[in-house]
Amino acid sequence: MTLLDAGTSPVEELEAKPWYVWLAAILPAHCTHPFAEHHVEFWEWVWSIEAGRSPSPPASVNIWARGGAKSTSAEGACAALGARGRRRYGLYVCDTQDRADDHVANIGAMLESERVEMFYPGSANRLVGKFGNSKGWRRNRLRTASGFTIDAIGLDTAARGVKVEDQRPDLIVLDDIDGEHDTARTTSRKVATITKGVLPAGSDDVAVIAIQNLVTPHGVFARLADGRADYLTDRQMSGPIPALRNFRVDAEGLVHGVPTWAGQDLEKCRRDVRLYGIRSFREEAQHDVAEVEGALWVHDQIEATRVRIEPDMDAVTVAVDPAGGEGASHDEVGIVAVGRGIDGHGYVLGDWSDSLGARKWGRRAVLAALEVGAQRIVGEKNYGGDMVVETVRVAVERLVAEDPETYGDARSIVIDTVNATNGKRVRAQPVADLFGEKEDPDSWGRATMHVVGQLSALEAEMVATDFDMGDSPNRVDALVWAAHDRFKGLFRGGRSRGAHVVVRAAA
Repeated sequence: MTLLDAGTSPVEELEAKPWYVWLAAILPAHCTHPFAEHHVEFWEWVWSIEAGRSPSPPASVNIWARGGAKSTSAEGACAALGARGRRRYGLYVCDTQDRADDHVANIGAMLESERVEMFYPGSANRLVGKFGNSKGWRRNRLRTASGFTIDAIGLDTAARGVKVEDQRPDLIVLDDIDGEHDTARTTSRKVATITKGVLPAGSDDVAVIAIQNLVTPHGVFARLADGRADYLTDRQMSGPIPALRNFRVDAEGLVHGVPTWAGQDLEKCRRDVRLYGIRSFREEAQHDVAEVEGALWVHDQIEATRVRIEPDMDAVTVAVDPAGGEGASHDEVGIVAVGRGIDGHGYVLGDWSDSLGARKWGRRAVLAALEVGAQRIVGEKNYGGDMVVETVRVAVERLVAEDPETYGDARSIVIDTVNATNGKRVRAQPVADLFGEKEDPDSWGRATMHVVGQLSALEAEMVATDFDMGDSPNRVDALVWAAHDRFKGLFRGGRSRGAHVVVRAAA
């Protein structure tokens, strides 16, 4: 069947096709890569929308990576819903009026394209009055001859009860709502404007598209992502979708991972990192914005104190923090190495933490110690310290028996315990202070503790851990104990118990 079969018009033929055929025919310049699963889910929801009826669910919330076709999808949806007559009046809402104006201009460019004019001439032409004057095709308002209208609304100018003549909006798009530097107060004001001014302005059959990446842990979209939001509760939820799954950065700073969309493949992600930096990529494309107010570290502080190459070490400790508690957040065993360089500074040399059984993490801890030349492996006496000593001792014996020549040096590693006598924050604060004061960037240049290379998972825990809220991540705990062991007297609240086990060669 072709678009020109007898008895049907080209538009009827086209609209009988699936959504991806329509997009390829009408907006080919905007659909140059295969759709990812989350794109498919979004477009199927858009295509379920019928004129005069509320979609089910009425809202589609999409948290996708920067570069993941977020705004292009939202703008394309507006163009498709307007051209096909599924919606009559839309609001495109952003944090600022200028940003909203830009999105409406992009929708206008889509509708003015040759393909739209060919199939939907009423949508490609402006609405004009009886004397030929334009009735709305300007920077902040687009009105087509077919009767579709879309207004640009900035939260800095948003007003209650928005409507055009006798219409209330049956389409609302929330895009670019959160700002990177939004405070909690800023977000509260935005939520109030959206929930008291924008959303209530919608018609009974309103369809809501909410789309953005996470740019702040306290924003409008962060609240939608983690369930804190009491708005848009009846929704189709997509994401957060990162650019790369299984994301990691090797010691040379090279990004690795599995792309979630062909249009943002691994090489493009690496180009983006080279262009605007690993921190921005991690936040904008990976949604790594878990920096919390009560944490002892921030990303900029860690980045400022980072070194790429470790100096010669005077002494090194590997600390083990066994898994405890229940749930996924407690499954990992923390295994972190800290060394004291010949310059007197501390260096976080590696993180081998993982969800492992005792036999495997014991072996991993010993191999880590051999890799970085550690003289000591320590574990907290209060929680599993004796078990750490025994597990590591057995791992040493097995490794030496397996290959005495390769692993023989493991017999000289001291296996010790440390004892906690104060709270976790009291123990961790002096370690954090070695990186400089969190709120004083000038102090970061005088830091005496550094991360060597990229330790993404550990760093994510460092900026997301609030000990006052009861957080107890294994990686950070292991970091604190390793630093304590290497810098004796660094703080009160923890001390060596002197188990001091050394595995000797069998007689």
